[in-house]
Amino acid sequence: MKSLKLGNPVYALTVCLWLTMGYLAWNLGYEVGQSSVNRGRAYDGRSVQDHPKIAENDSDRNSKNDESKTEHFPRPCEQNRVSSTNLKEIVIFGSVPKCGGRTLLSLMFALSQPNDLTVKSALNYSLENGSEIAPRQYITRMIQPFTKAGFLYTNARFVQADTVQSTALLRIGLIRDPMQRLVSSFYHRRFGDRLTAKTVDDATWERHLKAKSVDINEIFDDCVKNKMSECVAEYTKGTLVKQFCGYHSDCKTASPAALLRAKNNVRNNYLVVGILEEIDDFVRVLEKIRPSLFQGAFDKLENDERIQSVIKNSRTVGIQSVSELTKGIIKKHLAIDYEFYYFIQWRFLKQKEECGV
Repeated sequence: MKSLKLGNPVYALTVCLWLTMGYLAWNLGYEVGQSSVNRGRAYDGRSVQDHPKIAENDSDRNSKNDESKTEHFPRPCEQNRVSSTNLKEIVIFGSVPKCGGRTLLSLMFALSQPNDLTVKSALNYSLENGSEIAPRQYITRMIQPFTKAGFLYTNARFVQADTVQSTALLRIGLIRDPMQRLVSSFYHRRFGDRLTAKTVDDATWERHLKAKSVDINEIFDDCVKNKMSECVAEYTKGTLVKQFCGYHSDCKTASPAALLRAKNNVRNNYLVVGILEEIDDFVRVLEKIRPSLFQGAFDKLENDERIQSVIKNSRTVGIQSVSELTKGIIKKHLAIDYEFYYFIQWRFLKQKEECGV
């Protein structure tokens, strides 16, 4: 076989082809790598691929039970910003206990006059369990009297309301670190907060707690160490997941099916779900997406004395620090809520980037 020499045209053509193919392979690899990094930047600066919990490439991506088959990324901010023409928009906020609901409600009351909104609080604790028929009817009944755009604050889980004429329903949500939420709830049952101060003497209050099998002197570390049901029972799992899963039979327990349904409900039905640890950014995103409803929200959050008072006084009294051992136990116990929390954290990061927040 003849060797290819420098002056040989076949040699020149071969070299050109190899150089071109090498450049294309390098460039493609670089662009794919950059795209992966840009898509996957996590809340702490690490990429999603490097983060042990936030990775969007989770096990349910190719699950046969994934009914939605929708995109895993939030819609661009500009698409969310388009309001429903000729329809009054009502925002439904399903509050999770100890996740900043009262702060958001006070903010919406402050916005009701300047933004011409109807704001209603509709709490019904009989809706926490059972089928979706009663909650759906209840939510529908609550929004029917709205004659203009507004905000409905409720403790009901996710449920599709019946169609109401000339009305577009928007859903938003707010959650927090699952362990911090559980710890806050634990001490709130004992000491309350400055908004819901005890109205009875200490002896009466302690009898009330004793009747509910609550030891006022117990700390969270001991509750976990002694495996008390208040801290480690099955019913303490999945609080976040169940709220967004709804009333389907899958949602009765903290199961993978409930987690998947909760994620799909967020993807398909929620304008935005934020995290309490970044409530400032949550409010900024709301302003970007729906200025007609939330214009001036961030300024109110920062500067309105009544809202600042709610933020200050709604904090649980008497919270004590939690040991590292307890943290490890509880994070394992609440693993399904943490998977949902990291999923929301990842999506919220993407929405902030889309909206320039």
